[in-house]
Amino acid sequence: MRDVWNDAVIAEIVDLMVYQSVIKPQFERDNVLAGAEFVMIDPAYAGLTPNFDGPIVVSLGGSDPHGMALRVIESLAGIDRQIIVVNGAAADEVNLPEGVTFVSAPDSLVPYLDGASLLIGALGMTAYEAAAAGVPSLLTAWSEDHQATSLELENRSVCFSLGTWDNFSGEDLKLSADGLLGNHERWQSMSAAGKSLVDGQGVKRVADRLVALIDGGASEVVAEPETTKRKRKAKTE
Repeated sequence: MRDVWNDAVIAEIVDLMVYQSVIKPQFERDNVLAGAEFVMIDPAYAGLTPNFDGPIVVSLGGSDPHGMALRVIESLAGIDRQIIVVNGAAADEVNLPEGVTFVSAPDSLVPYLDGASLLIGALGMTAYEAAAAGVPSLLTAWSEDHQATSLELENRSVCFSLGTWDNFSGEDLKLSADGLLGNHERWQSMSAAGKSLVDGQGVKRVADRLVALIDGGASEVVAEPETTKRKRKAKTE
């Protein structure tokens, strides 16, 4: 789990902290930007058009550390969809079944999420990119805090959470995929929820705040911690 105390300490010593998660921290400060509106992704994702009848994209991070791609593909056996597996540069080579398209280390997922029907992936920035693209997702997680975030995205009707990788169930994945891709109304609702949650303008919002800090004379170096300021003030009083 994230160390909330450490996050709070960091927030005290920096000019600006961006908390890129749908879950906001358990503390509030004026210099902390938190929430889906500050998720920094390529705004091109928000301009994509998903397709209920399109391919399924499988992307499990830059390295797929637990070798999930093949397990996911095996779970989707018999599904009547094109499947595109996208691996990062650090992922091991995978021998995929015939008919599955394999893409290695692309510069962006924009070309693959455009016109896609579903993302199957691991909780990370790709989940927010898919949301902005209006592509519903099935998400596994590498850790408990990632699982908490995927459950929150599920609560926002953006994805289905598949649990942590060590509790992966191919049967649950297949049932979720079949259920979603067999229900256009539900798919459309999840697609709209994703685009509503992540609008692709997070970079602009963060940049606007940085400009405001610079215009207001923000320090270019690490600011003095608030705790130190209070101690110094107490000594002089």
